[in-house]
Amino acid sequence: MRYRRQMAYRRWEYRFTTELEGLNAGYKSYVPLLDDIPGYGQSSIMRSIVDAGGGDAKITVTEDMDWSGTGHVVAFRNEYGELVGPYSATIGDNDREIVAAIPAVDWPDTTARQEPPHVYFGTAEKWTFPALVQSVEPSGGLEVGISAVNYDARVYADDDNTPPE
Repeated sequence: MRYRRQMAYRRWEYRFTTELEGLNAGYKSYVPLLDDIPGYGQSSIMRSIVDAGGGDAKITVTEDMDWSGTGHVVAFRNEYGELVGPYSATIGDNDREIVAAIPAVDWPDTTARQEPPHVYFGTAEKWTFPALVQSVEPSGGLEVGISAVNYDARVYADDDNTPPE
């Protein structure tokens, strides 16, 4: 039954190249993909992250974030290229400040010793395109080719059911 659901709900395939953080992904790894399609998630570079009080962190980014809609989330890429988050987000003092309850242990290093963290932002429903990795192929130099298919929870809806007779 899962196979039939895969045929019905896994309808999109993604192919792209990325830097070496692509080597973190394995077969069937869940990956949230972002694109610059209007109305979906946004990306930016983190300038700083500071304590906002009450267990919250205030992130300052390089781009204005679009705060239209409700239920915003924020995530970022750590120094190993792995996604941290998403966390519920609210606006700070301006469109470039994001307040979220990020545990201090997860805060990234924002010093100039390495590439600054990338920040991903949007509404909970449309901030990414959820996908499952099909293959990871190093392509020489510092690039990695990845192919993935869309993730859809409906594929697994019959996993606990008995097959029909």
